[in-house]
Amino acid sequence: MNKVKQLSPSLALLGRLTQLDITYFLSGGLFSSIQQVIGILCGLAISYLFGHYVSKDVFGQYNLILSIISLFTFVSFPGIDIALTRSIGQGFDESFRESQRIKLRFSLLGVPLLLALAAIYWIQKSYNVSISLLITSAVYPFLYSFTNYQTFLFAKKKFSFNAILGSLSSLFFLFITYLGIKFIPETVGLVVCFLIATIIPSLYASYYSRKFIREGTISDPDLKNYGSFLTAISILPWISGNIGNIILGTVIGTQKLAIFAVASRFYVTFMKNFIVFYKPASVKIAYQNKIEHVNTIKTHWLKFILLGIVSAFLLWLTSPILIRFFFTEKYEEAILYAQILSFAVVPIPISWLLSDMIIYQKKKKVQVITSIVPHVIKILLYFVLIPTWGITGLVGIILLERFSEPLIPLYSLLKEKGNKL
Repeated sequence: MNKVKQLSPSLALLGRLTQLDITYFLSGGLFSSIQQVIGILCGLAISYLFGHYVSKDVFGQYNLILSIISLFTFVSFPGIDIALTRSIGQGFDESFRESQRIKLRFSLLGVPLLLALAAIYWIQKSYNVSISLLITSAVYPFLYSFTNYQTFLFAKKKFSFNAILGSLSSLFFLFITYLGIKFIPETVGLVVCFLIATIIPSLYASYYSRKFIREGTISDPDLKNYGSFLTAISILPWISGNIGNIILGTVIGTQKLAIFAVASRFYVTFMKNFIVFYKPASVKIAYQNKIEHVNTIKTHWLKFILLGIVSAFLLWLTSPILIRFFFTEKYEEAILYAQILSFAVVPIPISWLLSDMIIYQKKKKVQVITSIVPHVIKILLYFVLIPTWGITGLVGIILLERFSEPLIPLYSLLKEKGNKL
């Protein structure tokens, strides 16, 4: 941080040339970079372990279960995490604790849902999947109720603490996964390891983060209402984001799901890692008004698109090497799908920027439209294309979704008062 301050004059000049707050982004990005290096290394190590020491069947079942768990994430009130950024930005620090209490209560709804699916898979004689879901149901309320400490720390601009906690979480996840693959490399054992490696770090990090809550602050009175709205409109996106994997694994087979999981591994990894670098930008626009949002788009839209193009090219170039090294030749079929999926990265940076602006401006009508229409179409396409075309159908749907995603938010933001790029 001191070096960043020492370079301030040079950074100010660079900022004027690029029209970016370089000091701000470098301060946040520096700590994020450290966290991401550790996170990426841990993720690569986990990929290597799964690729070399876990069978296709087990890896496919493992991904099927994670997709089912993620399918029901909407019951844990995820919309309140986004609302939390806005609340903290307005000085309502107590909203952090309140948001976790709300998430914990609503997460109880996931228990009967998981039990019902466990019964269905048991009837279908998918015993490993059934038992794994049964175990998950017992701890599900704790799985996602305390993970929003990262949102809180970013909103408080505590980038260094978030980087430390995130790095420790990644290392812990790697250690627990290693133990699972070494001693119990079967579906149920690996799912138990996933639950342990997710719940324990989030509980510790959440408890530690509470020391940054300013004394005497209150919770945002609009937190639950706006969080409810954001959660309601996230239900279809959550379903459409996971049901494709579930249909592929259930109808076509878990081995095909394993191939798709490998093909999409580095595409998904890019999104997970990019969001940490993007978070400082998200926090920045949370403090802007509508006019400033439009000016931000006008000034920086080309930079975000170029970032997506460069990232997509690098992913396309490295996918064959990464898959052959980390997952061996048995996943050769995944390479072509991975390279096609790399093109889906192009619109992601600008798409996230536009979506956050819509959220922070509380454009509820636009949010409702974007959370219903595209995802209904996407879900219908799943049931038509996946049984017919398998992995190819699923990849095609993802590309269609990514490139159409920014259109509605962009139109909404620029139509006001005749704004044009």
